[in-house]
Amino acid sequence: MAFGDGLKDMVRRYEGYQQELVAAVPVQLKETTTFIVERVKKYTPPTEGEKYNANAMGDLKAHWEQDSILTPYRLHEGAYTSVVANNLQYASYVENGHRMDKHFVPGLFIVGGQLVYDAALADKGGLMVGTKTKYVRGVYMLDRALREGESHLQQGMRRVLMSVMKKEG
Repeated sequence: MAFGDGLKDMVRRYEGYQQELVAAVPVQLKETTTFIVERVKKYTPPTEGEKYNANAMGDLKAHWEQDSILTPYRLHEGAYTSVVANNLQYASYVENGHRMDKHFVPGLFIVGGQLVYDAALADKGGLMVGTKTKYVRGVYMLDRALREGESHLQQGMRRVLMSVMKKEG
């Protein structure tokens, strides 16, 4: 056996690993994207035990799954992508937080101690709102889910690598 023959054998073995690992990427990416969507839904308000507006309940959560592309698609040679998205207009405000400026809402009135909105009464007046809260903090549900997803993808690829290497013996 000449010097370097062992190294050549090892390189040949790793080339076989590469094919299996490359084949595992889209599978692991889909699994991870699904994991991230489940996590982001878990962190999206209203969360368990939280008070919520019954009219808006669940819209933001539902759109994570509806607007995301879970099945990876090939961008170009060797590169895949999948998409975690929420196309609701206010999703970024919940994620990142936002200022609350004092503003007038025509058609908004207090009736019997409750806020009532009627667009047909907009020409009759309204209320100034946004005076108590200057800033609404972000929830960072997507940020948290993406960090967990990164770890999930690394663990998944590590399992695949260990499985491939065990076959080698």
